[in-house]
Amino acid sequence: MYTYRNLGKALVVALIVLTLTLSMTAPSAAAGTFQDVETVAYGTFSGVAYVKHTGTFVGTASGGSYAAPFEIIVPLNRDQGNRRILVEPYHPNGAAVIRDFALSPEFLFERGFGYAAVCFSVPWPSAPDTHPCQDFSGASRDGAEILAAFARALRADPLAPDLVGGVQKLYASGHSDASGPLHELLYSPLGRALFDLSIPVGVPWRGGTHQLPDPDAGRVMVLLAEADILNMNGAALRGTAVNYRSYEVAGAPHVIGVPDTTPLSWAPVMRALFIAGDRWATEVGEPPYSIVLADDATAIDGIARDENGNALGGIRLPDVQVGRGRFIAVNLSLPAATFGYSNDDFPKGIPLFGAFEDLKCVPRADGSARFPDHETYVQRFAEQAQQLVSQGYLLQADADHMIAEAKASDVGTPEACVVSLASEMLPETGRQARAERHAEMTILMGLVSIAVGIACQRRVKGTRT
Repeated sequence: MYTYRNLGKALVVALIVLTLTLSMTAPSAAAGTFQDVETVAYGTFSGVAYVKHTGTFVGTASGGSYAAPFEIIVPLNRDQGNRRILVEPYHPNGAAVIRDFALSPEFLFERGFGYAAVCFSVPWPSAPDTHPCQDFSGASRDGAEILAAFARALRADPLAPDLVGGVQKLYASGHSDASGPLHELLYSPLGRALFDLSIPVGVPWRGGTHQLPDPDAGRVMVLLAEADILNMNGAALRGTAVNYRSYEVAGAPHVIGVPDTTPLSWAPVMRALFIAGDRWATEVGEPPYSIVLADDATAIDGIARDENGNALGGIRLPDVQVGRGRFIAVNLSLPAATFGYSNDDFPKGIPLFGAFEDLKCVPRADGSARFPDHETYVQRFAEQAQQLVSQGYLLQADADHMIAEAKASDVGTPEACVVSLASEMLPETGRQARAERHAEMTILMGLVSIAVGIACQRRVKGTRT
């Protein structure tokens, strides 16, 4: 006869088998430890003193053992912070891109956030000698496992209370190749219940179709530039779900802040999304709606564009919206060696940087003035900036700064355009293949100016005689 005792034994055996099966099939990040920790003063932000811990995070992943340099920046008095930590994988070439270029230390620490970064690979050959990952050892393919173990250690390692205090929320972000380990975790069992909020930026997605992450991966906000749509299959990352949003910035390049490329930057959008994501993760409010570039099946690159060649749809920053210039997301004519890369790595041109064509003195297609006066330009600019603020894609502080720059510019002033050039036919894509285009325009304007000057001199001489 089958008794309850036999049934109990059978259940125990079944549970043991199930546990063993799960342990063999479900990947797990082996615990790592913080070693060789050194602490120095970092700075004071809004009256709060911060310290920086550096050292080596040591553990074992699928590819073997690793030793990953790390840094942690938190208030000296942990109670003076908000106990929300932003984790960033160091970029192999640009180190802390999100902290230093997209957000800024002042932005983070004046708001009470903490910060932690860890290496997941050796630096690229083009990286500076001061790159913090020079002493990294391990397999770069283990990046997701290293990041997962590092994030869990911030909560559970015996040294964690001394390093960061108690962690209430753990956020993550990374740009380009540094977003790779983070993005991988969002679709892996390793990423479940790991981060409360993830903001991968410029994800180099080269696969095919893309599924939305599991709700257990936490809240996810993907930020892409137009260049990422053109070069990295970024359109596959579009979507909206209970825990997922996607945002695309019209005209923006993959890499921002490079002189003589384009002034357009996705950084202000990143700052707004970070604050919105923090409110989302702390259940204060919902983030902005997903917004993507407009499609055009008849266009060469599949993106709909306005009369100036700028992408339609997505987040259009003020100068894009008002037609201040043509913002080229990808400029393939720039030599890779100029930026420390190998031409062998980019035989068709380096797709990381953008370009800009100044249109402030170019009439519209119908021949009318682009900006009849300076006040009109500033008014249009400010209206778009405030619209983005109301939608949650721009912070008021950034909008105010942009508007101040617009007021200080010469756009629309009588002296801005000594010579008016006829409008030119612009290519239909966000790419530019010839760097000579800028040089040709500069030479043309110079020759016209010289001709006008000579004519004026002759007129003055004729009047005097």
